[in-house]
Amino acid sequence: MATQGVKRDVVVTGAGFSGLGTALKLDRKGRDVTLVDEDGVHEFIPGIIDRIRGRKDEDVNLLELKGFMQDTGVELREESVTRFVPEEDVVETSKGSLGYNELVVALGGVTFELEDGVEKFYTDEDAERVVSRLSSGDEAVIVGGGYVGVELAGELARSGHEVTVVDASTQPMSSSSDEVSKKVLEYMSDRGIAFRGEKRVEEALEDTVIFEDGASMQADLVVWAGGIAANPVVQESFDCGKQGMPVNSGLASTDYNNVYGLGDCADTGQIKTAHNAMIQAGVAAENVDRPDSEELKSVPEEKTIIDLSLGDTGLFILGDRSWKHPVFRYLKDLVRFQYFARIRLEHLAAKYSSSLRDW
Repeated sequence: MATQGVKRDVVVTGAGFSGLGTALKLDRKGRDVTLVDEDGVHEFIPGIIDRIRGRKDEDVNLLELKGFMQDTGVELREESVTRFVPEEDVVETSKGSLGYNELVVALGGVTFELEDGVEKFYTDEDAERVVSRLSSGDEAVIVGGGYVGVELAGELARSGHEVTVVDASTQPMSSSSDEVSKKVLEYMSDRGIAFRGEKRVEEALEDTVIFEDGASMQADLVVWAGGIAANPVVQESFDCGKQGMPVNSGLASTDYNNVYGLGDCADTGQIKTAHNAMIQAGVAAENVDRPDSEELKSVPEEKTIIDLSLGDTGLFILGDRSWKHPVFRYLKDLVRFQYFARIRLEHLAAKYSSSLRDW
């Protein structure tokens, strides 16, 4: 293992919704923060559905962090994390290792390992590949009837493709209320999107889906929009399952009191959405910076907020209730604008705090 050199104050791994937010908030509080991210790009994941529509250029969803972090106190390191060694307060990366006083684990999630030719739909690059592989009238099978799969199905059907969504659950959007699931199922039926529930996938191939019961389906394109698992590095380093490391209500590891887990890397019991990840960033920053004598701040009780794009309409979900209207199809434009405005305000506050410290 490479020598770690000077121990950092706070190391944040991952620059997604929870990681970037935590780093900026801690910088504003005067903490010395090192942000480790493999490609140095922050992506507004909910906006990738616009790439399928052809409504937006990829640039509106992407934020290059190298220039963005200039003049703040955050040290950005474009490196991949290869291992955590929490017993030694060390993070090993592709370029060495970093010691830390406090660690925030926010590496995000990954799809299950897929066969060649099976596409996934979680980033702008994924969206580009899906679009490039579909010709007019092609059939697509989408594995996963949650938020991602339902949005993609709506857009592909609207573009004239024959779409089937398969899921192990009996209904789409199974983590939401029965009201939401019913509305989504009605929408899919009206638009000719087939939903096949209680179909657990054994294997997904380039043009075939094989189910546990031995049945199979063929299509021109198979897209995986199923479950997300915690980053394998997190699973291996913290000896945890696919839901992520166990944490308490304040997002602190139940095994290491100077380690915090966020987003897809933490087993919080919450639905893993961008909205919840942003809330977790604020809680984590407060708890990392709290005096030892103070109790941890808890993550507030979850209230689901989802803007679901459904082809030519949209569904706004608040808790167990939902409202369907075409205007909600464009709500992501407003959410994207508000989100990046908030991040830029956080950046300005961090930059101002950094200049005061230097002065």
